Amino acid sequence: MCRATTHIFFGLPIRTWSLVPAADAWPKLVKTLPFFDLVTLRILDGTFRAPRKADAGPSAVERVPVEVWDVVKHKLVDLELQGANDQFMRDIGVNDWSCWGSGLRRPGKLLAGSALPPFWTDICSEAEPCIMCGDAILQVRIVSIWQGKAEERLQSLLQAFGLHAPVRQTIVRADKNWVDLSSATYVALLLPPEQNNPLEADCGGDRFPDQQNFLHINPEMMTKLARNGRERFRKIIHDLHLEPLSMRALPSEPSSPRVPPPPNQHWYFRREFTEITPTEANPAWTIHTTCEMLW
Repeated sequence: MCRATTHIFFGLPIRTWSLVPAADAWPKLVKTLPFFDLVTLRILDGTFRAPRKADAGPSAVERVPVEVWDVVKHKLVDLELQGANDQFMRDIGVNDWSCWGSGLRRPGKLLAGSALPPFWTDICSEAEPCIMCGDAILQVRIVSIWQGKAEERLQSLLQAFGLHAPVRQTIVRADKNWVDLSSATYVALLLPPEQNNPLEADCGGDRFPDQQNFLHINPEMMTKLARNGRERFRKIIHDLHLEPLSMRALPSEPSSPRVPPPPNQHWYFRREFTEITPTEANPAWTIHTTCEMLW
């Protein structure tokens, strides 16, 4: 029996490898970011005050422009993200000693054409994962990285911004790929409880009737949520240095190269991801369907 699950949400795809360290670093940033937001707010409305001596003018802290506070905030977030990256690599046993492609390049310098995330190429110099790194990737099972504690950390981060991850499975560039280091994860607006459940329908096979399911959609509610929710995406992308993507469907390809394929040939769906700037990020109402075999 197989099950089709359909999610309807207002959101956009984010590079999975930018969400992983952000979710891991969030417990250390959960109080830091509101502090900088409060400082910025008070500077802009003219109410920012620091301890000073009687009858003294503005203190040195009060004279720091908001742009400097932004730079400090950006650097602190960078440090926490790098720390989370390093810890992730240690957790899966990848380091300068285990990686066959290490020691051939300088950390922090991107490798042109690399299929590895930027923080991974700080260690591995190969354009594709070396054998040792490949084994570590398979152990992590990138396609289903959002499980257990990892999913809890991700949802905790997103809920702080009024968002959530509607689909636990990452979105790969081709259905036939078990592992995709360039995968994406959908981030979506947190909807009211009655609108937040996916639609599920099971195929009964040759034993039971196939199921059907439906959901009534309120266009006015969808328009209102979209209008009020865009700022949440802009803020989380900016604050956590996330990598938004645009995605488009590519022509499907058969599971075997026979031409023409037989009528019952299984076809793989494919997608293309394009990196976009935070200002180009444009969440939209999306319908996403997955099908999985239950038994």
